[in-house]
Amino acid sequence: MTRSFSTRRKNNCKPIPESLHLCHDIEYTEMRLPNLLGHESMSEVLQQASSWIPLVKKQCHPDTRKFLCSCSRPCASTTWTSPSSRAGRCARASRAAARR
Repeated sequence: MTRSFSTRRKNNCKPIPESLHLCHDIEYTEMRLPNLLGHESMSEVLQQASSWIPLVKKQCHPDTRKFLCSCSRPCASTTWTSPSSRAGRCARASRAAARR
């Protein structure tokens, strides 16, 4: 089933659960649902995040973990909100991963 993100839906901030270790200590403590990947529940987020672990362990780029977690749309962030900044980090992380 394919879902698309709609900006018309109400976005709810949820605390990042303790079990989502990947997204702790990265500038924010809450994320929005639904997120940019179409996840509507925290269980969907947790299931998807487990597939990110091998990519993060490759250490392609220092911002890989931040980038992946930003797809869960932080509720408040001081340095990770600019789309142009996010796009630049994404491009750098992608290039670094491609070289490995």
